[in-house]
Amino acid sequence: MVEQWVKKAEEDYALSLFLKKPRKKQLLDHICFHSRESAERYLRAFLAKHSIELERKSYALEFLLDRCIALNQEFQLCRPYTEILEPYTLSICYPGRDATTEEAQNTIVAIRKMRRIVRRIMGL
Repeated sequence: MVEQWVKKAEEDYALSLFLKKPRKKQLLDHICFHSRESAERYLRAFLAKHSIELERKSYALEFLLDRCIALNQEFQLCRPYTEILEPYTLSICYPGRDATTEEAQNTIVAIRKMRRIVRRIMGL
């Protein structure tokens, strides 16, 4: 299960980077959403590595991060990044709110840094 979560996390990360490439119509909402999804899936991968399975399909990043920190204090380093990424749940992809270029850039920076930390902790 760990490998499957990492694969999904990497796919979301790669998609965020792909969507960031210059194009006529920037897909800012989707950059933010997939960056957040990558973070959630990396946290789930770590929990799965420790045989912690979660019932629900979606959780607040803070909830997942707190469980990771309980297993490894180094996850504290991810807190600033999860705070940046948290607002970009699926609701960002629906009418009513549009991500800005700055928000999209911030989420890319956050997931890059968080990914590096989590992969190091997990030995990936």
